[in-house]
Amino acid sequence: MNRFFRLSSVFSLIILCANAPLSWAQESMQSNISSLQRFMPNQTLGETSDFDIRDVFIGEPVLAEVKYLILQGGKVHYIAGGNRSDRVKISFFQPYQQTQLEQVLQLNFDKNNGFINSIDLTYSLESRYVDIQPVYEKVLNQAIKKYGKPLTYQQVSDLARPRGDNIRLSDFIQNIQTDTDERAKILNYFTKKQVTPRTHFADDGDGNAILKSGFRQCYFWHKEKFVEILSMCSFQSNSGNMRGQGITLSLENFSVQTQILNFKSAIDEGIEIQL
Repeated sequence: MNRFFRLSSVFSLIILCANAPLSWAQESMQSNISSLQRFMPNQTLGETSDFDIRDVFIGEPVLAEVKYLILQGGKVHYIAGGNRSDRVKISFFQPYQQTQLEQVLQLNFDKNNGFINSIDLTYSLESRYVDIQPVYEKVLNQAIKKYGKPLTYQQVSDLARPRGDNIRLSDFIQNIQTDTDERAKILNYFTKKQVTPRTHFADDGDGNAILKSGFRQCYFWHKEKFVEILSMCSFQSNSGNMRGQGITLSLENFSVQTQILNFKSAIDEGIEIQL
């Protein structure tokens, strides 16, 4: 569904719900998201990310998105911080084998204007005794279907020009080619993943590049020379921690984040001050 059409439809659905008997969705809207009511519901940034996670794009208004997700069956966690809050978590549940699969969608937003500036989605199992590896493989396959192939090992090798058998992350960072205004943010993004000097990319067996960083491993999808980056990260299966930590998709768009920081509300521009 076109995201702009969907956002406008959210408000129509809310109006319809208001005339119906009090439902769980209405209760959630009334009790769980009061701290988000400070944002203008129809305010738009004019630019969003190309990728989305569960139909949510960076740059969209958090209040409208949370209401939409509630209507899709999402359960909103308690929002701490009141007017200082800058993140909201929404959980989706489904049965899986003898346990329950939970998807926790975290929307990080600018606390001043309410636009979403990054997104995280974590898959985890209620029971740590059930193998999460099949879920991991399913998430990876679905991500490839939706977003296309991730960064390949050949692409990383061509860019990093490795000095040995391993493609070190440090070589990759040093040779990233980007002429965008967001270069510093892109380099900082990858530098934070440099856990040890040995952090490196490996071939996953299908030609895709997987970053081995400490006990963690990550795939990457990107747009516009890394201005937008989607990652899929987890603990390595042999580390023993994948079940407890789950699998996380994370989305960043450095250009849209800059737009959000520089955004000026039309209401602020229209205020007249008399002394």
